[in-house]
Amino acid sequence: YGAVHSGRLGSYWTTEVDVPASELVGLRPVVQSKSRLRDVESARVSGRALPPVELGVFRDGSAWIVDGNHRLADARRSRLPSVPVVFTFVGT
Repeated sequence: YGAVHSGRLGSYWTTEVDVPASELVGLRPVVQSKSRLRDVESARVSGRALPPVELGVFRDGSAWIVDGNHRLADARRSRLPSVPVVFTFVGT
């Protein structure tokens, strides 16, 4: 499923899926704050719902982390089998 939008980047659509962690190995999260990473880990362990990691994907398949560096880093450290992800496919 997805929703079509138009904006500064041209047309794009988004969809949320649970992605096997093994399929995200090419992405390199940037941890800017160890405190933030601890907060994310604490929230996950306590069962608080966290937003999905947002990935941008261009037509050629290249991707970048739009939002969720600390969530992805925590998922890797915790060896989670999958990660909730929102993909935004950009048509430019």
